[in-house]
Amino acid sequence: MQSADPALTDLGKAQAQRVAERVRSLKIDTLFCSPLLRALQTASTISQSLNLPHHVYPDLAETWGDG
Repeated sequence: MQSADPALTDLGKAQAQRVAERVRSLKIDTLFCSPLLRALQTASTISQSLNLPHHVYPDLAETWGDG
């Protein structure tokens, strides 16, 4: 059974690192993410690259409902 909140795969980690390298030249001063594990792991990689904290906002997470 798959987790509803899976971690990044090795490919996802490599992609997050590439994004972190590409955004270094941008003038980013705030980084937001959802509380989902993949988003947190991606934000952490980018945060480290930019030496910038990330802010977690629960409302950014996907929700599943009955429709």
